[in-house]
Amino acid sequence: MLRIFPSSFLALKFNLTLSLLLTLPLTLPLTLSLTLLSATLPQTAMAQEREFHAKAIAATMTTAIYPNVLINGKVRFLAANAQIRNVDNMIVTPNSIIDGSYPVRYLENDSGEIFRVWILTADEAATARDSLRAHIPTVR
Repeated sequence: MLRIFPSSFLALKFNLTLSLLLTLPLTLPLTLSLTLLSATLPQTAMAQEREFHAKAIAATMTTAIYPNVLINGKVRFLAANAQIRNVDNMIVTPNSIIDGSYPVRYLENDSGEIFRVWILTADEAATARDSLRAHIPTVR
């Protein structure tokens, strides 16, 4: 059984406090300088434009009971290895997506199941709409 006497506890506490106080002047300026440096760097990683697969189809996805989703109003099946990326380009699980409709780009596997989905930002959705309009022939 380990017995800690008050005097040894106080000595231990004093040693820990002293070591913290001795290292604090060294770590505090480093921490502050790294914080300031990261705040002043350009935020290029956050504002990076995503590149989509050439065959990715622009559509509107509405959540449904897993493993189904509605793509442009039609019931479609998510593949077992489906990968959904949110607007921050992070992989999310189908059940973590809040119910609603989202502008997306998606890919199908050889079986016709949806296996890659990118939920689009407002700018990406506008670009997708513009590219769709450019490919739709006008009837006169």
